[in-house]
Amino acid sequence: MTDIFPPGSRVCGYVRDSGGHDQELSTIQQKESIGKWCAEQGLLLSRIFEDVARSGATTAPRDQFLAMIEYLSNHVPEKGIVLWEFARLSRDYDDLMYYVSDMKRQGYIVHSISDAVPEGLEGSLMLGVKAYANAKFLLDLKRNVRRGLHYVVHTHHAHTTKAPFGYMLEKESIGTRRDGSPHIISHLIPNPHTAPIVQRAFEMRSDGSLTREIDAALHIYPWLTSYGAMFNNPIYIGVYNYGGETIEGYCEPIISNELWESTRKVQEERSKRNGYNHPRAIRSRFWLTGILFCSRCGMAMTGRSSNPTGHKQYDYYRCQSNATVTPCDNGYIPKWDIESRVMDGIRFIIMDRNVLDEVFKEAQAQEAALSRSHDILCQRNTQELQSTQQAISHILAAIREAGHSRSMLDELSTLETKQLELQQSLAQTTIVPPVVLLSPDDIIANIQAALDRTSDEQRGIILRGFIKRIDSECFHKVITGRVIIQPNGLGEVIVPL
Repeated sequence: MTDIFPPGSRVCGYVRDSGGHDQELSTIQQKESIGKWCAEQGLLLSRIFEDVARSGATTAPRDQFLAMIEYLSNHVPEKGIVLWEFARLSRDYDDLMYYVSDMKRQGYIVHSISDAVPEGLEGSLMLGVKAYANAKFLLDLKRNVRRGLHYVVHTHHAHTTKAPFGYMLEKESIGTRRDGSPHIISHLIPNPHTAPIVQRAFEMRSDGSLTREIDAALHIYPWLTSYGAMFNNPIYIGVYNYGGETIEGYCEPIISNELWESTRKVQEERSKRNGYNHPRAIRSRFWLTGILFCSRCGMAMTGRSSNPTGHKQYDYYRCQSNATVTPCDNGYIPKWDIESRVMDGIRFIIMDRNVLDEVFKEAQAQEAALSRSHDILCQRNTQELQSTQQAISHILAAIREAGHSRSMLDELSTLETKQLELQQSLAQTTIVPPVVLLSPDDIIANIQAALDRTSDEQRGIILRGFIKRIDSECFHKVITGRVIIQPNGLGEVIVPL
């Protein structure tokens, strides 16, 4: 072999492995090979940069690689770097060609022990071929990994990510690998402690409960936006979307198909209510905004005001199509008139004891379900607290026997923080005042009083809870229409205006 470094030169070494089981590419063997080669060539190996368990697909997470590049940029006495193979430097084609060219422009030599790359133009061509081969190897490896994952997911229903709330991972052997070791995969099974909470969450959503009401009762996620993802995740009926394909019967479902479909209808209905929950609509003194629609064309009606000079302000609702090229012939509806009619219709429903009795029964059922959910939540917090305390005890025992390390102290701190949070949560959930249901007569009196003394904004918030839709029109100053009311968990009630 022709010497490429002058005898006695100082050189750096760079080694990397991907954290796998291939001992030929371990950093220990690479360092031994580089040290032996430098001794044979009469070179002084001044320092070695080592990245352990780091992928060659990118240079971003390789601290020692980046430290080496920065070190060499300071015109150090080393003449270059020595590698076991160019793939150790990078398996990305562009990265390899860039960094090798950059170091050569600075006057450094980049030498691979295993790759026979000559000097000159032929060497540059050969390096490009090596970079291509390394990049293709990485692409083939990714393709094979994806194919392997696709096989175990579709054939054996393996789960390769974190279990969704309500499920837990169970390990299973599906045979042996080529080296004779068991091939272990994980698949989803319902978690007996959290699956009932998921069931209750879907039941509440199916009954029309708001996200904040579900969170107040069950405390599943730290963020309200996470509930939407749960209600749209078909994994809870045993269906898994993977690699653009749908896998039926992927795992044991937690909820029934009927409950899933009813929840989907609620989700779709909420998404169709354009502006229904918009902050401006909720705060508006036109409290029918978002639930009042034109009987003739079906478009939403919005509140407007006019204040001609010398005249009293006139508030009204009008069809949005009046602002289009082909306006609707529905007339303007006075605000006070339509809102008074709606209130009279609501009071009529409130006084209907048949409807109120059904609501009272539903409230009793919800109170019982809420009590069950509370018991499940307390049980879950108690079990997690016991598990956390056991983990803390094990770490403390290990520290007493063998001393501590930074990772053990970090894990202990994390567990102690979790223990405190669980203790606080358990304290809050165990001290809950009993729910006292009012009699139907008291309910009537309280609702009437609330509707009479509240502001337009508060009245809108109250009535939006059970008014599904209002259809109305005004023809020759005669207002007609209907209010569609759907109490929580009950069928529709239609009240004429």
